[in-house]
Amino acid sequence: MDWNRVEGNWKQVKGKVKEQWGKLTDDDLDRIAG
Repeated sequence: MDWNRVEGNWKQVKGKVKEQWGKLTDDDLDRIAG
């Protein structure tokens, strides 16, 4: 997987993840992102 591509799309991906798992917070997702 191309990490630069993932990093570039992180905000979009984060929105989709939040739709799937509404109990995750932005802080949780930011922690995952590093």
